Amino acid sequence: MGSQKKMKAIIDPSKKLISSDPVAMQRKCSAASRALNVAMPLALVGALILVLSELDLSAVHPYMRSSSPTKANNFRWRVSPNEANRTIRTSGRSNGGDELEWVQFPVIANETQLRLAQIEANGTRRCHGVRTHTGLVEGLQPEVEGRPLRLVAGDIVEFRIVSVAEDGSRRCAGGDFYETDLSSEFWKSRPPVVDNGDGTYSARMQVDPRFAGLYTLRISLLYANFHGMHLLVVDDLNPWMREDEVLVQEIEFVERPDAPRAQIRLDRCAEEDYDLKQWSGRWTRTEYNSECDIDGAGRFLCLPPGTRCREPWCQGPLDALESNGWSYSAHCSFKLFTEDEAWQCLDGKWLFWWGDSNNLDTARNLLNFVLGLDVGPKMARGTDRDYVRPSNNSDPQQQQQQSVRMSNIFNGHSDIIKNYQGLFALTSERFRAAMRAYFQKDKSPDVMIMNSGLHDGCFWPSPMLYVQQGLQVAIEFWKSVLDGILPKSPRLVYRTTIAVGGKSRARGFNPHKMEWFNKFMVEKLQGTGLANMRIVDGFDLTFPWHYDNDHNDGAHYGKAPSNTTWVNGKIGHQYFVDLMLVHILLNAICDSS
Repeated sequence: MGSQKKMKAIIDPSKKLISSDPVAMQRKCSAASRALNVAMPLALVGALILVLSELDLSAVHPYMRSSSPTKANNFRWRVSPNEANRTIRTSGRSNGGDELEWVQFPVIANETQLRLAQIEANGTRRCHGVRTHTGLVEGLQPEVEGRPLRLVAGDIVEFRIVSVAEDGSRRCAGGDFYETDLSSEFWKSRPPVVDNGDGTYSARMQVDPRFAGLYTLRISLLYANFHGMHLLVVDDLNPWMREDEVLVQEIEFVERPDAPRAQIRLDRCAEEDYDLKQWSGRWTRTEYNSECDIDGAGRFLCLPPGTRCREPWCQGPLDALESNGWSYSAHCSFKLFTEDEAWQCLDGKWLFWWGDSNNLDTARNLLNFVLGLDVGPKMARGTDRDYVRPSNNSDPQQQQQQSVRMSNIFNGHSDIIKNYQGLFALTSERFRAAMRAYFQKDKSPDVMIMNSGLHDGCFWPSPMLYVQQGLQVAIEFWKSVLDGILPKSPRLVYRTTIAVGGKSRARGFNPHKMEWFNKFMVEKLQGTGLANMRIVDGFDLTFPWHYDNDHNDGAHYGKAPSNTTWVNGKIGHQYFVDLMLVHILLNAICDSS
């Protein structure tokens, strides 16, 4: 009861907005988390049971149907009705006539409603109190003991993870977060995992036949029993983070004997490709310099200038990523822009960046690495200026001076020198007025690049409050702003929040929570009916590199290069993940033509 009393001092569930001082909110966030996750008011539980009793969850989403254990060799990925009707544009046919499609997350209708119902139902049945001890993987057994499992490259391989208690009994509900990694020397991807809500997790993996070879599949349990959803004191680490190894499996992917040249078609991303809510891509390495080392400026200039992408994985100058041959593709591929091509696209445009410090890093890397400017290693949280390309009188293509206006607004707090409010910042009328001032009928941005998430993870006491109060306020505000300048509304590019790395996976903005927050935000945005909106999945882009701090400092992938000691104790760090994001955003901004 003590926790409930403290909770009432922070949150008034009958009010639309959180009513207390945000500083007090953060100070008491541990008590708030315990109140929401352990001592849910009986009235709320009773109301929830009534709602769930009248809601046919199997009609909303088939993953909610309970099922007895199925034999691994008969298991099939359960498909939502929406996915069954979806045509994947990148599908093709092999020489043998078999249709090959890229593996994807299923398209789940009303996922926000589904996931919130899962969380709120937690604790209403006795079996919910059973602690997940580990996961058992069904469907992946070595053919010969001591030798790698052999699978056919190009095929979508289906398996599942079953959460079990210490005594071996099955869990009856979801809420566990399993990390999956499929890697080789030249491939890194995250096999998609879907929480079925009954203690089982459907998973898929796939390797393109052009990258047939030896791989390692790793599965680990990062959080169990919804413990990734807790609100923490900002600098505290979550004591519930597990990182328990579930499986390490060597797999040899071989070409199909009857169709050795089978390939999965991969086209350059078109407008409709940015409608997909959640991506399942891969990093591929098509070039490699084994002798490359960091230079005096902290950069990795490994490939000769002019090294081109190998299609279909990307198009353009691969050396521009400074990745020693790595590039990212999803259900479609991306163009890497030269300086001239980027200026041709952005000349005369106004880009409005509204997001956290990762958004600021990406804006700075666009200027420094792609547009050929030098704005330094940091970008202020509130800037609005024109950037002019230096004249090149010897270039006949550059007859007129080119420029781009960029407004970079930090949204982690209504006071831009502070942190950890997230979308709550929009409850400040001063902050709202400042945002409206950029969007006038006679003059408004051409492109709005938006993200949010990390600061929300350290503010909102529960996913329910994040959706009902944070998202609701943000969506209503931005829809009113953008509707107010119709028909000149800007192209909206929403980039999902990153997967934080290393020990930051135990922070309040851990990957378990951020993946769900990302889904909630994207579904709400897509439900507004805003025209000219495009989704870029920064979470999937960063996930294969989030296990350590080689490519991030925990919460940022785009810090400027530096030949100094990094957070992992090494000299320098990899920054190419954010450079890839820069080019993906340019693809979303610039027409493919």
